[in-house]
Amino acid sequence: LSFVLFSVGFLMSLNILVVDDNPGDRTLVRRYFSRAGEDVRVQEVESGQEALVYLKGSEPIDCVFLDYGLPDRDGISVLKEVYDKESDIGPFPIVMLTGQGHESVVIDAIRYGAQDYLVKSNMTPDTLHIAMTKARELFELKKRGNEDKAILVHSQKMKAVGQLTGGIAHDFNNLLTIIFGNARLLETMLESGQADQDACLEKVHIVQKATRRGAELVKRLMLFSRQTILEPQVIEVNDLISDLNVMLQRTLGDLIEVETQLGEDIHPIYIDPAQLEHVLINMAVNARDAMPNGGIVTLKTSNLVVDKVKGSVLDIRPGDYVCLGISDTGTGIPEDIQDKIFNPFFTTKDSNKGTGLGLSMVCSFVKQSGGAISFVTAAGEGTTFNIMLPVTVEEPSYHDLHSSVGKVERPIKGGSETVLVVEDEDDIRFLARIVLEDLGYTVLDAETGKAAVDLVKKSAQPIDLLFTDIAMPGDMNGVQAAARIQALRPDIKLLFATGYLAESLPDIELAERYPLIHKPYQPEELAALIRDVLNDDREA
Repeated sequence: LSFVLFSVGFLMSLNILVVDDNPGDRTLVRRYFSRAGEDVRVQEVESGQEALVYLKGSEPIDCVFLDYGLPDRDGISVLKEVYDKESDIGPFPIVMLTGQGHESVVIDAIRYGAQDYLVKSNMTPDTLHIAMTKARELFELKKRGNEDKAILVHSQKMKAVGQLTGGIAHDFNNLLTIIFGNARLLETMLESGQADQDACLEKVHIVQKATRRGAELVKRLMLFSRQTILEPQVIEVNDLISDLNVMLQRTLGDLIEVETQLGEDIHPIYIDPAQLEHVLINMAVNARDAMPNGGIVTLKTSNLVVDKVKGSVLDIRPGDYVCLGISDTGTGIPEDIQDKIFNPFFTTKDSNKGTGLGLSMVCSFVKQSGGAISFVTAAGEGTTFNIMLPVTVEEPSYHDLHSSVGKVERPIKGGSETVLVVEDEDDIRFLARIVLEDLGYTVLDAETGKAAVDLVKKSAQPIDLLFTDIAMPGDMNGVQAAARIQALRPDIKLLFATGYLAESLPDIELAERYPLIHKPYQPEELAALIRDVLNDDREA
């Protein structure tokens, strides 16, 4: 026997699984490895079904010797059942055992996750050891490669986010300049005693407009960076692209010109708007990267009728679609890679250049939305990607997601009820108090959830409504405080405030069970919602 194989400790603490219906072959493998050391554990099963119990289990296995010819199923079908397409690997290192003349199965075995194969008639201590060592090394290399790819994809996504936030930071600095500058002018006018009402109102309106734009930027950034999946809704794609236009220009830089060619009477579509924005932004970034010396990115929309023939080619149902075109004036896609661009991890860029959202992910999202993606390209002229998305007959609701800070047109009504305001930000708490007191309410306030609970415990005064922020400092957030206060005052009504998206709330169902107002809000919006909640006689 080989000294290399049976050197003391070389094969220590190994767990080996042998899958073979031939007792003689199992005994042969067990005998070979049992001589390697007392810590080598050899487990034996004789069917594919038994093997799957181990292969799908949580017990680690250092190497699997899997026979091709099993009584209940062949070894390839076993591999297929545990093979992970995304990682292109099985659960453990695997060596396929074949009989003489079955070497043809090797290609399929390697394709579905085996690292090596061994003809049974050639089994010796050396060949078993070599096959196992090779399988384990290749398995670890594949795992490390997958981990490196995952890190690369993550870094690419982070770079895409960085590019986006860089553009947003530029816009925010502009907005802050508008707000700060006009606030300072107002201060100067009031201090000098020369404040003209019309001039003051004009500057107030400018500040309000800048604030609304800032709120929209925050919402868009939160939607872009979120990890949860949004619910699809009916949208007007022209509105979405119009809203994205300025952000795209900031993101793509000065060398790139962004043009839009929006068709008339474009049909509404039913899709996740945040994910569609994500797709368009990243495809625009990819288009920019194809034009290192600058160029034009064009976003175009049109209505499209897909017949049976075209539907068969695109693998979508015949019918009405909206086509989104993203074009660049770059170098085009080389012919030899055109059939690879939608493959996961495929890129023509240097490793130090981010690719944003991969085209494979774009393709997956479009298909999940019932659509298709295609492209046309010409060397030296550029590339156009066409995303076809099915039309819906429902009314658009996109404006609800991307509306400006709420404007309340109806008359604002006050009341005589008592409202407890819980907010850790002093200026926001003061604003809410002033707004509500001016409308006739009695206002109590607290800056933490614990302080609010203590106030309710000590006060004999009736409290009609609790208005609390959700994200609070300390050990008790707004949701927890509301639960304790409701236990003390079962009839109290609730209104929550948050600067987060609904999916990020401590209680994911909160927005459905209780009224919720999103920051930033206008005083009129708060006043109207407070009145609505107090007028609502339903059980909380």
